[in-house]
Amino acid sequence: MDDSAGKKYEMPILKQWRVRQPTDLSPEKAYQIPKLSELLDVSVLQQIQDWAAKTAGISILIRDAEGFPITKPSQSNEFCNLLAGEGHMNEKCRISNIKAAAVARNTGRPQKYTCHAGLTQFAASIKIEDQFMGTIVTGDRPLEPLTKDHVIRLAHEFDIDEDKLLKAAEKVEIWSEKTMNSTIHFLYSLANTLFTVCYQGYALRRRVRELTALLETSRLLSSALGLQEVLDSIAEGMVKALDVKACTIRLLDEEDKNLELMSSYNLSSVYLEEGPVLLDEHPICQEAMKGKSTTISDVSSDPRFSYPDVAQSEGLRSMLCVGIMSRDGAIGTVHLYTNEVHDFTEDEITLVESIANQAAVAIQSAKFYEESIEKQRIERELELAGEIQSALMPTTAPVIDSYDIKAKIVPCNQLSGDLYDFINLGEGRLALVIADVSGKGAPGAILMATTRVIVKAEAEGVNTAQVVDATNKALCADTRATEFVTMFYSVLDVETSSLTFTNAGHNPPILFREDETKFLESGGIPLGILPKALYDQDRTRLMKGDIVLFYTDGVTETMNSNRDIFGLDRLIELVQRYNFMDSKSLIEKLYDEVINFSDGEPQADDLTLIALKVM
Repeated sequence: MDDSAGKKYEMPILKQWRVRQPTDLSPEKAYQIPKLSELLDVSVLQQIQDWAAKTAGISILIRDAEGFPITKPSQSNEFCNLLAGEGHMNEKCRISNIKAAAVARNTGRPQKYTCHAGLTQFAASIKIEDQFMGTIVTGDRPLEPLTKDHVIRLAHEFDIDEDKLLKAAEKVEIWSEKTMNSTIHFLYSLANTLFTVCYQGYALRRRVRELTALLETSRLLSSALGLQEVLDSIAEGMVKALDVKACTIRLLDEEDKNLELMSSYNLSSVYLEEGPVLLDEHPICQEAMKGKSTTISDVSSDPRFSYPDVAQSEGLRSMLCVGIMSRDGAIGTVHLYTNEVHDFTEDEITLVESIANQAAVAIQSAKFYEESIEKQRIERELELAGEIQSALMPTTAPVIDSYDIKAKIVPCNQLSGDLYDFINLGEGRLALVIADVSGKGAPGAILMATTRVIVKAEAEGVNTAQVVDATNKALCADTRATEFVTMFYSVLDVETSSLTFTNAGHNPPILFREDETKFLESGGIPLGILPKALYDQDRTRLMKGDIVLFYTDGVTETMNSNRDIFGLDRLIELVQRYNFMDSKSLIEKLYDEVINFSDGEPQADDLTLIALKVM
């Protein structure tokens, strides 16, 4: 879609499209100067305000652009506290401050005003780059004594005890206008200087993020990543570095007619289903493909954008379209969207163009990489598929008095990257192992087989940390830098009814005891990363009725058609609900629940479950 194309086309790739959105969307609008509380920690701001109030001997309060308090009032008198209420959230006080701030903002100078309660105050606006950020309010002192009738009227209006408010009014000091005027000018200069310095730091951090995005794109040139990973990284990186709403990346098809949507970030499936862009009908993309970047101030009303209703529902306003230019010519476009009207600066456009130019090289490299990897993968799987997976998993679970043990593994493809095993160590001890290797297909299967052989060779005694450490050293010596293994290795001692274990970065198995749960986490980092990594072991006593559930992330990370994940909380709740079942029935029930939850979505990862129940 145009991004502004005038026609809707079928595009098979969209049927498998993965909607990518941030997990934590910040309410901050794109390209907006941040709030005062985001520039300076509120506790630090409070300390500075308290110091200034004590030094000047006068009440001070800082409110945000909407008039709500950022800080707690300093040196506030009892009379004002009674009227303003808890948190100084009295609506009349807030409206009074906003009106005064509006005058101060328009005049550019601190302004004196009398609040609804008859107290004289001064308000000065806090500005950064001519943008109103908030108000510093000081005073809460009358120019002459408050009359009894006036105080009683206020007491009735705000339902305050008359005597209490009258006593508080008697304590209110009268300040001269000259004193308060000089004080507010000092505080006005102090506040604006302080926040301007903080904003400069904020702007510097943002510039660092932008340069980081450029550096990250450069890093992708030398990384062994596939095309989709490269595109997704670029799209996400641009959104986060530039604080924009969303990004799309389109690549030219083989016939040089369509710009197919290959990656997006923070756009819904409704937007993505609009299909590819026909280049002949899209003047904005035509200009971008010629190396001329184009902006649209408001896509919801600009006639060059063909889907204003969809744009409005997505919360899109301004757009920047930049061509992805390779040495041989343009290969695609990048579209950036903000969620408010924004004029892209020359620096911003230049930065995006630089990232897009580097992205062109990364995309070409990723395509060549994918082609070579695909060829190798097919050759290896045809040659080794039969050997890798044969006889790797136990055909039956061990039978031990007072214990009920069962396991289940369901690969997502022909070759599995999950591993589980039971190793008889003699003298009433049994090793239980579960692992998950990085990667899929033949490479993952090979690494899985290698890990199993090493563990079997090293397994002895009850010191689980030594076994894991030896396995890690062997994997570090024999595997590539990009390969690693998460593993949970444990030893069940039947005589002492204890489970000794070391967790090497694996999903922690869960010990269920009545309504309580315990995660078996002690250990260290995944295997195959650092040869000198240190590993700890832990031990837990098992009691009658306990259930220990071992699993791989293919269980908890199963997704349904709504892109919801199965999750750990759901798994725990199911085990607690069906804890009366034997191990085999429990595992089958959990697997059925996972499949039902996926709602027909293809299995994306291997599923492995082991249940150990103390009878």
